[in-house]
Amino acid sequence: MPEDSYPPPSKTITTARGYTRTLTATRLEYQCSWCYATVLEWHYPGPAPRYCATCRHGDVRRSVAAASVRRTREAARATQPPRPVGRPRQ
Repeated sequence: MPEDSYPPPSKTITTARGYTRTLTATRLEYQCSWCYATVLEWHYPGPAPRYCATCRHGDVRRSVAAASVRRTREAARATQPPRPVGRPRQ
């Protein structure tokens, strides 16, 4: 979407009960919490973004790395002998 498009982009939402509303985006200028770059973009109502598009992409890479570590740990657990179930005999 071009940064300087005007009028602002809008979208129509229809609920399950048939109620229709139109959301209009506003220009939002914020500072990225990660790289401190000033970003100006269209934003629909809701919480303001914390990260710019570049840093959000980096967040995706971190989550993929975390999933890889999780799989490695699960594989290591699978090679260990199973723990005994229940109470030991007296």
